[in-house]
Amino acid sequence: MFRFLFVLIMFLVATDVFSAKEISISSQNEISDKVFNALIVELETTLILPNRAYQLNEYTRHYAFKKVKNTEYVFAVYVSKRAKKGGIVITTFNKLPIIFDGGCSVIELKYSLHQKKIDSLFCHGEA
Repeated sequence: MFRFLFVLIMFLVATDVFSAKEISISSQNEISDKVFNALIVELETTLILPNRAYQLNEYTRHYAFKKVKNTEYVFAVYVSKRAKKGGIVITTFNKLPIIFDGGCSVIELKYSLHQKKIDSLFCHGEA
């Protein structure tokens, strides 16, 4: 019940934020907490995972904001919570998990803020 209320509240916040034409980003290569949290809720409510993936709530979802060549992105690494505790972790790009295999127990996502679309979403390979 608590998770449902949290998602509902975040969705309401996201609806207000996403009615704006532009997402505001500071000149210090950061994004406000309110906007970033709303963006995560928006992503997670509309995201369609790869065919072999687990349900979204079965992953610990690590998110980070990074500006690359004047374009702002949200990067995410989803790790099966069989190895971790689960939930959402907001971190810096340099602290995102680095995992080279694992199949669909590890998923990577790259989302363009200005185009408001997913640039890439894929399961890792298997060793």
